[in-house]
Amino acid sequence: MSYSPSLLTICKRLSTVMSTSIADVTCAVPGVFRSLPSILSVLEEHSKEREVLELLEIYHRDASKTTSETSKTNSNVNYSNHPLVVFEGLDGSGKSLLTKLTAKELGGVKSSTPPESVKHLRPYFDGTGVDRVLRRAFYSLGNYLAARDLQRLLESSPVVMDRFWHSTAAYAIAVKDSCEIPENTFAWPSDLLQPDLVVFLTVSEDVRLERMSRRKNFTLEEDKLKENSAYRQRLTDTYAKMKKPSLKFVNCDRKAKVVVEDVMTLLRDVKSGGLSS
Repeated sequence: MSYSPSLLTICKRLSTVMSTSIADVTCAVPGVFRSLPSILSVLEEHSKEREVLELLEIYHRDASKTTSETSKTNSNVNYSNHPLVVFEGLDGSGKSLLTKLTAKELGGVKSSTPPESVKHLRPYFDGTGVDRVLRRAFYSLGNYLAARDLQRLLESSPVVMDRFWHSTAAYAIAVKDSCEIPENTFAWPSDLLQPDLVVFLTVSEDVRLERMSRRKNFTLEEDKLKENSAYRQRLTDTYAKMKKPSLKFVNCDRKAKVVVEDVMTLLRDVKSGGLSS
């Protein structure tokens, strides 16, 4: 009498095959942090490294200072009276100039990440010998440190920022080119201050390279952008998938004054409820 596997056995085998197939195309992304505790956990694992320890000390000092200031200020401050605008884009897209001009147009202040308090540590974390996830943890913590500064600034004026969380996540996600990324990876962390408007500056490669030629020093990622067109496209596609808030794409091949006018129109639409995130 021949043996036939039971239906249960067949189902188990089929389940195993399906699970393996799904795992092959869907993957988590190392270096995309969904919360502050997840960042601190990675940094604590590397706290024997001098620069990591210094970064953690700066964070804890700032946390103590922020707690002290919060206890002395009005907890009913309405940040929505002053917009937070963020510029994103590839290196050489014009973020620094547009941040400056838009802040002037709004009568506000400009900011960037990583903040000044940890910027001196950037050369170490950008170094070739540093683990990629640790590098992302540095930039991710920089976002949370910057958010604390932003809360203070937004009490009195609009703020325009050069890069924020979207950049940190996008550069980590774009490394993955052979698997499907879970949707929640593209959503803004629930414990991080959220911008009113995020603008992605698009630019032709010829213009971008011409602007980059004026720079003296290049990071590993800037070199990779120049040499790898597929990586540039993955990065742009990644930004396009970001949500809550999504990014508004604006052509920055044009004169800066015209771009600022477009950004101001977008901001007015956001404030009036005309644009959704």
